[in-house]
Amino acid sequence: MCSLLALLALPLLLLSCAAAYKRTLGRRKGAVAFFHPYCNAGGGGEFVLWNAIVALQERYPKLQYVVYTGDTESGADILRKVRSDFGIEFGKTCPPPEFVRLRTRWLAGFPWPVFTLLLQSLGSMLLGFEAFLRFNPDIFIDTTGFAFTFPVFRFLGGCKVGCYVHYPTISTDMLSAVASRNPAFNNRISIARSRLLTCAKLTYYRLFSALYGAVGRCAHCVMVNGSWCESHIRALWGCDAVIVFPPCRFDGNDDTTAAVKEPLVVSIGQFRPEKNHMLQVEAFALALTQHAELHGRARLVIVGSARGDADIARKRAVRERCAHDPLLAAHVDVPDSVDCAQKTALLSRACAGLHTMRDEHFGICVVEYMAAGAVPVAHRSAGPLRDIVVPHHPQPDSCGYLAETAQEYADSLWAVLACYCGAGDVAPVNAMAARAMVRARMFAPDHFKDAFVRCVAPMLGGH
Repeated sequence: MCSLLALLALPLLLLSCAAAYKRTLGRRKGAVAFFHPYCNAGGGGEFVLWNAIVALQERYPKLQYVVYTGDTESGADILRKVRSDFGIEFGKTCPPPEFVRLRTRWLAGFPWPVFTLLLQSLGSMLLGFEAFLRFNPDIFIDTTGFAFTFPVFRFLGGCKVGCYVHYPTISTDMLSAVASRNPAFNNRISIARSRLLTCAKLTYYRLFSALYGAVGRCAHCVMVNGSWCESHIRALWGCDAVIVFPPCRFDGNDDTTAAVKEPLVVSIGQFRPEKNHMLQVEAFALALTQHAELHGRARLVIVGSARGDADIARKRAVRERCAHDPLLAAHVDVPDSVDCAQKTALLSRACAGLHTMRDEHFGICVVEYMAAGAVPVAHRSAGPLRDIVVPHHPQPDSCGYLAETAQEYADSLWAVLACYCGAGDVAPVNAMAARAMVRARMFAPDHFKDAFVRCVAPMLGGH
């Protein structure tokens, strides 16, 4: 209990001490700093980060660009991975960004057994305080969702603060899940079954929501990645938010006959619990069990990185589930790692792309499927439902399928795979894939870069 109280009081103590040094620290004029402690993770959020830096470098080449990171790899190794994973290369026309190393990253991700949201948020504030002490920029842009860093840089650093929000720390859906006493990843069964514990947790969530809104309003520029996130941020922060769709690699080729498609399904996503990879395995197992035509022909390749021990354990569990079922073992592959070129090759051959995360803030992998001419089979919620797979089957001129249950996923996968296994007409599937590729154009990197620069430009002023 004493350590908990100390952690709660520490941010106030440090912020008070820092105020005395505010005048002497000063700001680095013409410096733009991006707060992204896991910049080497290789996910969709990192693709946004590097494209954002490129966009500003192209428009404002004389400014200094910095990335706050807790990664221990050298700057050269990080940029090499950016080139390998995303095809983005720095140093040709503008110098590569500099890296400011943070030592307290663990504070923002420590798995506290209770009051997790609050304690991790206070931990992110301490992490932001360390970043502020190491480098005080002119413009501070958070691209990871650590809103509790905003007051540190706005009031202590005197910076202009911008943010790109992928996912709110707390959402109105989370509040609704607790209020309705529905068990979920953020609402344990023991709490859902207790009226008293539910009331206590709901009070805690409401207080945290008020605090989250207060720090969020410290930002001068708020960008969100889609309609779902926008509605939640407006409700929680009570401020305007601009939708800037995240970028997706898109080669501009809308001819689905350019690549030979196979009865191959690809899944792309980090092995985090909310990605629900086990649902993908169960759905594919159903499809294989119910349709013998798929045997020896259809394949599922699950591609994803593992950020820590918990992710590694989840990846191992998926492999073990497949290994214990001879039918899955013969049709499912979970490779150790896949670089940018290998992933592009997989997508070029895939006839379908699989996504199973409920309330995915956006769903960049779904856009990648569509851009490659792979029909998306995505979760019927949030980003895929509202922004990406629009319209979806069975609506006219649909560009993909949406599902929730394992059986719905199995039926949707069969609808796509059947024609590649001699059990259907390939023309309707090709037409759907062509419409998906056209839809994906609106998420091309150039669109993101233009929108990002427009939003950030007022903070840069005369730069």
